[in-house]
Amino acid sequence: MRRQTARLYLAALSKYCGSRLGKLLGVGCGNGEFLAEASLKGFDVSGLDVSADAVQTTNTLLGREVARCSTIERAGLPDHHFDVCVCGYVIEHTREPLEFLSEVHHVLKPDGVLLLVTAASGSRPVTLENALLRTGFRSVEMMTSASRVLVLARARVRRPRPLVSVIVPVHNEHRTVARLLETLTAKELTGADKEIIVVESNSNDGSRVDVLRFAGTPGVQIVLQDRPLGKGSAVRQGLRHARGDIILIQDADLEYEIDDYDSVIEPVRTFQCAVVLGSRHSGNGKIRVFADQWLLGLVFNSGHVILTGLFNLLYRQALKDPWTMYKVFRSDCLHNLKFECNRFNFDVELLAKLIRKGHTPLEVPVNYRSRSFKEGKKIRVISDPWTWVWACLKYRVVSPYGGDCTRRTENEMGDVPDTP
Repeated sequence: MRRQTARLYLAALSKYCGSRLGKLLGVGCGNGEFLAEASLKGFDVSGLDVSADAVQTTNTLLGREVARCSTIERAGLPDHHFDVCVCGYVIEHTREPLEFLSEVHHVLKPDGVLLLVTAASGSRPVTLENALLRTGFRSVEMMTSASRVLVLARARVRRPRPLVSVIVPVHNEHRTVARLLETLTAKELTGADKEIIVVESNSNDGSRVDVLRFAGTPGVQIVLQDRPLGKGSAVRQGLRHARGDIILIQDADLEYEIDDYDSVIEPVRTFQCAVVLGSRHSGNGKIRVFADQWLLGLVFNSGHVILTGLFNLLYRQALKDPWTMYKVFRSDCLHNLKFECNRFNFDVELLAKLIRKGHTPLEVPVNYRSRSFKEGKKIRVISDPWTWVWACLKYRVVSPYGGDCTRRTENEMGDVPDTP
């Protein structure tokens, strides 16, 4: 590695975690140029390499014994010892990448930082991100060029069971919210714990009183808004309070069945995918059947087909129900994403930005009973669909990071040689 490349990596590390120093481990330390630069910055450096010649060169360069000949799996390093671990072009040479990343996680302190560089050829960023999440990392950021991927991530403390944050936006749902929360608080999840975050938007039908009955219930957090700003605003505020590994958004109208939780959470919990959509599509195209408003049901179902076609065309997907309320995803998927929508167009913004970030949603069938407008449906038939169309178009073009491009491009990485 050249000194110029080493400085680039240190600059990326500094931007990610500030001026934090401490103990730094270089896995695949090579000729020691990176460790030398890191030492000059104030890090207490150590190194590993499988080449005895590289280890000797490193120790000679630094003038002391800082490196030894070993793999990280065989080095016998103490757990939770290092603040930073840097792995340059190593993971592609390991037989078991997950075992390698797990060992890196073990030697890092809680909230310790991993900087990993790998060749771009054959490396799918989302696959690499999923591997990092599976092995205990969070807050994953990537910078890509034509020949390499630079990854930054933090080691998190693993829970014995994943925590699911269920976010429930509530506004004028007096008819259903108490029943929903009673059912939800009693629900036991398979292989996971849950917290419930209820965001009540100053209803005028008694819903706030219904919600406050659950104040003090274990696992329930109540957030009160001064005024209603829309579902998107409520969900965004709920996200700010969520502590879970997995996020699930639950409307308060009982159109969806809580018994479907396990089936929509399971693929995310077991790392089969990062994003799940609970699909209401039964194959006959009739998602909404209003017994007393059949014409309106026809309009809604026809609109669903048209809008789904538009979304799939713009985002190169083959989804049946991108408009579903049931969206389940790993909380780390939201890292560095910026959201702005306040109404139902937030559902479009959320899904569009998750897809733009590289995630492919998995659709899982769920049960659904649509309520009519007489029963309290809140969608504005004339104005809301236009906001969805605009959101589809806007977020296909605008950066999902709000100007903070986490997946940076080759130009943003600078004209530095890609020298391992």
